Parts: sequence; structure tokens; C-alpha cells
Amino acid sequence: AGEGRPADDPTPLLDLARDARRPVIVAGLGDRSDAAAAALARLATRWRAPVLTTYEAKGLLDETGSTPASAWAAGALGLSPVVDARQRALLARADLVVAVGLDPVELRAHWLAGWPGEVPVVALDPAGPPALPGARVVAALTTPAAPALDALAAVAAPSDWRPEEVAPARWSGPFDDGPRGPAAVARAVQAALPPDTAVALDVGAHRIAASHALRFRVPRRMLQSNGYSSMGAGLPYAIAAALCEDRPAACITGDHGLAMVAGEIGTAVDLGLDLVVVVYADAALSLIDLKQERAGLPRRGVRPGAFDAVALARAFGARGRRVADAGEAGRAVAEAVRAGGVHLVEVPVDAAAYRRQM
Repeated sequence: AGEGRPADDPTPLLDLARDARRPVIVAGLGDRSDAAAAALARLATRWRAPVLTTYEAKGLLDETGSTPASAWAAGALGLSPVVDARQRALLARADLVVAVGLDPVELRAHWLAGWPGEVPVVALDPAGPPALPGARVVAALTTPAAPALDALAAVAAPSDWRPEEVAPARWSGPFDDGPRGPAAVARAVQAALPPDTAVALDVGAHRIAASHALRFRVPRRMLQSNGYSSMGAGLPYAIAAALCEDRPAACITGDHGLAMVAGEIGTAVDLGLDLVVVVYADAALSLIDLKQERAGLPRRGVRPGAFDAVALARAFGARGRRVADAGEAGRAVAEAVRAGGVHLVEVPVDAAAYRRQM
């Protein structure tokens, strides 16, 4: 806590909020409840404050443009360096940062280069004050997010931000990537799913593209591994979502992420789930390939070759289909949802797009 006050004293936070003219809110995975999302929308709209979320917290503020709060959604941070550069420019203009449930494990230090050194940060987190390297944390409040955000809204006056200043932070240029682009495929898949379907992302380059391309209206709809970033996690996450919610779920994975847990297709079939697995086929570990290239290392172990994911799905009793591009992928997903059961859709992707996105 700042200035010698106890962590649960809201006074420093409220004092700073009253005076802030260019506040920015950064929300993480610490509290992704519906109550926190509703309170965040109220605060962002009243305060006219840009809201950045981590990729785990997408949907805490409506990103779809369907509510007034969407105007203040500034995108997800911490995955794409080219997007982070735009978002750092927004943070550099802030006079106060409010960190809500922000766990530093979500921020890759080599991609997001810290906070503007002189901008005060106030932290709200039910788990306790976070350690945010490089941040000047001047006040902290250990509380569920919703009541703290509503307390801020009660004292906050409309800021000097304009919605058109927020739009560049959610810049999508590198993610307009063509008919076989990884982001284009992700958008086509989501458009074909029922509203608010849970989408699990496996680990890999496709996760970065999809995290920026997908748009969510409510929290807890995008599931992905954090911290250890475990390849193969996406399919079990999607199975869990379909089981817990008793409704269709989807998984977006790479071909070799799928290969690590292929037997779980059989698990989904045995459980009688409604599940769509979209496989990005590029016959490579594209993220590691790119990292080796940029580090000047020889390419090793990142081109294990192609395999027939459709035949694999059929071997486990699922229905499989190979498509040519994003448009066909969207139609295949829509048909799979109507048919029910476990479906695998394999689509080739343009791995060159990842270089522009990272």
C-alpha cells in the first residue's frame, strides 16, 4: 500500500481517482466474475476510461461493439509485440493506471516493456497486492473487484479521453491476414459458433493470433494455458467446458499440439460431447521456429512434418473434414454445430502471417 496506509484503506485510491484526467484500467484474471464485469462496464462508461485486458481476461469488458462500454475496450495486451507497442503509447499518456486482478505472470517481460515509470498505479486484487515489476504502485486494495470498482465510479468524473484515441490501441492491421491467415480462420470459426460459446486455445503461434482476433461479450469464454503455457492443454480445456456447461464448446489447436493429446478425441466421443476441434495445419512448431530464427539459431526440431488429422479423428470415432480456407472452415463449423457430436476441421494456415503479428 502507498504512503504507509494499510492495504484495505480505499482513501488513496479514491483520492487519485477524483483527480485523474487520463486514467487507464488494466484488468487481469484475478476476478473474472459476472459482478466484476458489470462493475467494470459501469466504471469505464462513467469514467470514460480505456480498458486493457490480459488475454486471460478477455470479455471482462464487452469487445464486440454491442454495448456503450465497448467504446472503451482497448484490446488485449502481453502477447503480440506489435500490438503492445500501440498499447504502451496509450499507457504513456495516462496519469493513473488502475490494475484490477492483474497477475504479473500474464505479462511477458520481453514483450511488454513495463509501465511508464512516473505514472502512479493503484492495484485492486482479492488475492493481495501484486508484484508488478517496473510499476510505481502507490495504493493497493485487497477486495473483490466489483465493490471497489463501484466505489471508484461513485467519485470518478468523466475523463479527457475520447473514444477515437482508444481505437489505435486495438489496432488489427497485422491480423487482417488473408483467406488462410490464422486470425481470419479464428474469426470465421467464432462467427459460426453459437453466441458466447467457450473457445479453448492451445499453446502456439495460433494462440497469439486468435487472442487478438476473437471478440468476447462476457468473461470466461476464452480458455488457455497461462504461466507454463503447456502444449496440448487446449483440447482438455474444451472437453471440460463442454462437460461443465452441458453445451457445445470449441477448441483451436495446432497440428502438433493435437498430436500430443490425440487420445482425448476418443474421450470426447466416449462422453457424447458436442465439440468442434479446429486444427491449424502448417506442419511446424511455428512459434518456436520464429523464436529460433530471431535468435539467429539454426532451425532444429521445429518442422516435424505433416500428418492426417482427419484420419486420426475418424480413428477415434469422431467426424473429420479437411477444408481449404477460413470461409470453408466457418461453414464446416456451422454444420458441425448443427449435427452435434465431435467434429474435427483441419484447415491449412499461412504461417508467414505470424511474422507480421509478432
